[in-house]
Amino acid sequence: MKLGVMAACFGDKSWENACKAASDAGLKAIEPGCGGFVGKSHCNPAELIKDKNAIKKFREAAEKNGLEISALSCHGNAIHPQKSISDEHTADLATAIELASKIGVKVINDFAGCPGAGEDAKYPNWITCPWPTYFGDSVKWQWEKKVIPFWKEMVKKAKKAGVKFGFEMHPGDDL
Repeated sequence: MKLGVMAACFGDKSWENACKAASDAGLKAIEPGCGGFVGKSHCNPAELIKDKNAIKKFREAAEKNGLEISALSCHGNAIHPQKSISDEHTADLATAIELASKIGVKVINDFAGCPGAGEDAKYPNWITCPWPTYFGDSVKWQWEKKVIPFWKEMVKKAKKAGVKFGFEMHPGDDL
């Protein structure tokens, strides 16, 4: 077993300095944020995939500090009812999959997401009780119209890239 850290806790440091700090703390793995709510301060997949040399430097920063890049963190809500948010988080996830494939990282950690309670919702709605019956109707809609279709498509992309998902169970953002 290797102990690691989500690099977001070193958000005030450059990627190179975050890797050094993790190594100095005796850690053996690091998980850079690459989109969604955790941001891209250490890893911007859209920029990295354009430049093989940038990818090489990114990997070398971890390797020279004795660290494995254990996963990419892309904790977002790609099924958020506000299209501007869902589109951004979906694009982040798609580029994270592409980058993971290029650098040999096999896992992307994410939230499963949370849609609204119906087509016209503005905010996510995490329903925890099936009664009264309208809650059950909303949960059925969420799964059948949002969650399952979205993740079926993402799983296809991930399988093609040789990447798996790890989901953090986070109240209010996962169904």
